[in-house]
Amino acid sequence: MLREKQILKPAIFFVMILFILVGCNKNSEKKPISNSNEGANNEEVTLTFMMWDDWGQGFANIKEKVEKQFPHITVKNIGGDTGNKEWIEEALTAQTVPDIIFAHRQYHVALLKEYELNYDMTDLLEKHDFDLSRYDPGHLDEWKSWANGEIWLLPFMADRYALQYNKDIFDLFGVEYPTDGMTWEEVISLANQVTGERNGVQYQGLDITGNGHLPMSQIIGRTQLIDPETEEVLWTENPYVKQWLEMVDKVYHTPGNEIPEGEDPWIESRTLAMRALWIDMATPEDLNFDLVTYPQWEAAPNIGPLAGGWAFGITEPSEHKEEAMEVLKFLYSDEYIGILGESPIHAPFNHLFVDQDIDEMLSGERLEKFKGKNLQALYKLEAPGGPESRSEFDVGAIQQIEHMGTNFIESGLDVNSYLRELRETEEIRIKDEKGAS
Repeated sequence: MLREKQILKPAIFFVMILFILVGCNKNSEKKPISNSNEGANNEEVTLTFMMWDDWGQGFANIKEKVEKQFPHITVKNIGGDTGNKEWIEEALTAQTVPDIIFAHRQYHVALLKEYELNYDMTDLLEKHDFDLSRYDPGHLDEWKSWANGEIWLLPFMADRYALQYNKDIFDLFGVEYPTDGMTWEEVISLANQVTGERNGVQYQGLDITGNGHLPMSQIIGRTQLIDPETEEVLWTENPYVKQWLEMVDKVYHTPGNEIPEGEDPWIESRTLAMRALWIDMATPEDLNFDLVTYPQWEAAPNIGPLAGGWAFGITEPSEHKEEAMEVLKFLYSDEYIGILGESPIHAPFNHLFVDQDIDEMLSGERLEKFKGKNLQALYKLEAPGGPESRSEFDVGAIQQIEHMGTNFIESGLDVNSYLRELRETEEIRIKDEKGAS
């Protein structure tokens, strides 16, 4: 847990930053290097990362690879990320300006802007011949939508989603397994066939309450949530939001498919037949499961949920932007991108996986359970992208959408009444956030 600290007032804090950044010119860690296989003109440079040591496959892994490739570069880590105000203020107050900063949420860019750390890497990426064509364009658009169309952060990982199913339950009910390319309506219909009691045990066909922003992102990912000009709440009036709530209502009013209480029905009691979610490293090794493509909307074929992921960005005050970009180009190469994220299968470049033997990439005990599974399903759908512009109040809207399914069921309201209350809640939230700023 972070220790509590008093947050400095922005006006005072930015004055401090000015002194810090001036001081950085005197404190830069540079000296000539000799006998370098990188060239005689290289200077020793220390690049400072701000990331959690244990995120993904660990900072130590990054440090080892970078310092071996670039003998004149030393990398250190001060911990933290773009989403934590205290960590950023602590680092800048200590005159430690990160050269490369880590983000695990797309909307965490707000603090980069608040502390003038945001830097558009577009020109630098072009200068260093960084191949952006390897990305799904929609994935990049998601991140750029939070940065005024610029590239402040570059994802090194994509969240990978699928419809995962318990084969034992399907066998018990004598029902055929799901297949790639199914729509939400088809999955809900299939769920009805594997919902019921067998041998005194109640089985649930489908769980879709959590992470409502995922199916919503498939169909309204490129639409505005809050009008940036008028601050009008737009997303609660979107017809697909109503359609989604009607599907949630249908699923959880199916007898026997009520929201489960107590044990996790997928991992612990193993009474859940299907779940549409990210690939879970905590899935038990002895669970007899497989996966197919994440369910699609009929109106948005071949579009998956928010690709999200984690990202690095170079900061505006960094004095080592060129070196930082060379390091990122190296780490984001096809050869090494797999060491950065949660696992090699979370790399953001789909060409590394399509028509490839993915089982060969699954090294280590943690990934053994995924061997022989239909992992190609993870790479068949396109990322939904993001709108061209966003409101500063979109963050709260995303957080509201994320829990919308569960909140709707627990409210006991009909769809229309819930949407009216939701709009009122959003209007109050925006008013409160404006008053607090």
